[in-house]
Amino acid sequence: ASYANRVTTLRVLPQVSGVMTPEQIVQFIVPLLVKATKDGVPNVRFTACRTIMWMMQNHNIGSSSINNAIKPTLLELEHDSDIDVQYYAQRALSLCA
Repeated sequence: ASYANRVTTLRVLPQVSGVMTPEQIVQFIVPLLVKATKDGVPNVRFTACRTIMWMMQNHNIGSSSINNAIKPTLLELEHDSDIDVQYYAQRALSLCA
């Protein structure tokens, strides 16, 4: 699939998450977001960071999921080759405190 399809998928996840329990979000959406942060296209990576931020601000993700899955991923992205990815990773990390 083209990277535009992957970006669109990430952008629709906040709406989909509205009908999910926190457990379902951790089980199904968080792994998808973490996988998207490893994408070869910078736009996909920073959209994943922005969606992670939205999820942390609007859902009770739980500290274990944040500390074990989300935070390590964002720490890696702080050193991304793309400056926009770095920026959104740092913004998302500020929510992990």
